[in-house]
Amino acid sequence: MIRLPRPLAVTLFVLTLLAVRSAHAQSGEGEWIDLEPLREARSQTPAKTPPAARPAPAPAPQPAAPAKAAEPAPGPAADRPPLELPRRFIWKGAPTTLGRVGYVYLGDFYFVEERDLAKAELCYEYALKPWPECGPIQTRLELLSLFLGDWLRAAESMQVGFDQGAPPPVVQDYGLDAASPLLSDEESDVPPVPAILFRQALGQARQLALAPEDEPARSFLVGRLLAFLGERDEAIHALGPVALDDEAAPWNFQAASQRAALYLAAWRPELAYLNLLRAQELVGEHPLLLQRLESLERETALAALPGGGEPIEVVVRILGQQGQGRWILSPPELRLSGRVEVAAVAGQAPTAAKPNLIYRGDDYWLMAAPLGASAPDWKAGAKVTLRGSCCGDD
Repeated sequence: MIRLPRPLAVTLFVLTLLAVRSAHAQSGEGEWIDLEPLREARSQTPAKTPPAARPAPAPAPQPAAPAKAAEPAPGPAADRPPLELPRRFIWKGAPTTLGRVGYVYLGDFYFVEERDLAKAELCYEYALKPWPECGPIQTRLELLSLFLGDWLRAAESMQVGFDQGAPPPVVQDYGLDAASPLLSDEESDVPPVPAILFRQALGQARQLALAPEDEPARSFLVGRLLAFLGERDEAIHALGPVALDDEAAPWNFQAASQRAALYLAAWRPELAYLNLLRAQELVGEHPLLLQRLESLERETALAALPGGGEPIEVVVRILGQQGQGRWILSPPELRLSGRVEVAAVAGQAPTAAKPNLIYRGDDYWLMAAPLGASAPDWKAGAKVTLRGSCCGDD
């Protein structure tokens, strides 16, 4: 009798193992990975000692064959998967061989369900062997290193360049279905990293007991994991102390750069600009950083220089609000260049809380009250008079 996995087991394992109990004895068909030999081997195999440091993923080790005969595997003997991992399973009623992509799925199962980190590592490394540059597998191993004693490797893998923006949120579900390419040996079929692996890594990173000098690296790692999970506000908060720490290089300027990217993703270009200036303060006039600053100044009208051409005033309207103290404006019909100022709102010139134009796009402009100032109660439809330059060189 095949024992069912724990309640958190992936969908395919649960459904197919249930199907085996009820139908396989009668029909001789089913779709499942035979986990019973795997579980027996696990109970007999001593736990792997976590390594102190691993500089990079390495091909899976090839342990010696056990005394009993092993099931045949395709390919040359040197290319066989580790013998303690399953190579054959039942698929549509017949024994077949798990493809390399299938080992990525199997590694996820070990990582999430079995908490057998040594087996997960072997699965990933075996799949990585023919595709050493495969990002989804490398990321899995980097997240796994948090649990295997080399948390700094995970932090280093999350470092960013000055040309990188905020990561797209990880939304991949964890699990298998009948269409999962378990038999595939194609790199293009390797599944994205499921969000649950990032969640587990985040929990582990927060529980690490570290010396004070290691806190910036850990906080940077936590911030980046939160960014991958789409929790941008929490990521910005976690990265803040690192960006302000003058002694935390290289994590400080990378934290400032990533905060800028996260603020831009949340349409807070004025705060993104401040964080880029902080990064420049830490590293100097780095070419990519200067290019990013210049681009942001140009696109968001933060440049202080006036534009060429004749001074002109144009009238636009408030289309709505984007949070407290932020208003979306209709774009002017004329192309304004250089610095553009708000001359009046609803027929009155702003005094103490003169708003700034912080974004100029083709579809809308964005106006914001100064940081710390009380936001006036300007409603949609109110007219806004803009003062700038027209019909000259941008």
